[in-house]
Amino acid sequence: MSLTSESKKAPTAVPSQVPVARFSNATVENRGAYEDSGSVPDAESLKAEIALCNEHHELVVRYVTVGRQDMVDTAIKRLLSAETVRKSMAYFHPMEHAELQEIIAEEEANASDLQQMVITYDGQLEGEQRTRLQQRMLYLLHCASGGEVNEVVHDLQWPTLAVCQDLQLAQDYHLMSMRRYFPQ
Repeated sequence: MSLTSESKKAPTAVPSQVPVARFSNATVENRGAYEDSGSVPDAESLKAEIALCNEHHELVVRYVTVGRQDMVDTAIKRLLSAETVRKSMAYFHPMEHAELQEIIAEEEANASDLQQMVITYDGQLEGEQRTRLQQRMLYLLHCASGGEVNEVVHDLQWPTLAVCQDLQLAQDYHLMSMRRYFPQ
């Protein structure tokens, strides 16, 4: 059995990119046409918009709590694997060095790709994702009556107080999440 077939049997698993890709491609702004037309969303549309913001926030949280660390861990494993192969090259016949160099290059390239993805997603998270959510939630608060928004927040049980603090939402949302909002 050659070294190449052994190394291809047990490659380091790459974490699923589905939640991260959805996070990266998610746009809360594209859902409603209310901003363009100046119309007010009905109760069902308002609920759908806030539910979309909830889903988007969950993707952000999932990336921060699980996805990012999985990607970092996998990149480290790949770099360690490449280093192990590099150190073991002295024990193999020089004819096999070309195959070993390919394995090393592949592992390092995969690690570099994962590191670049983390940098990209971190930049999106800090720059635009939270700001989009915050702006969309503020827009929804101002385009519908406080009573309608309050009812949707209670129905969905979102945003919670923790989410309000995380996204630095308006005080109205804080009061709604604590069931202390009484619109006039």
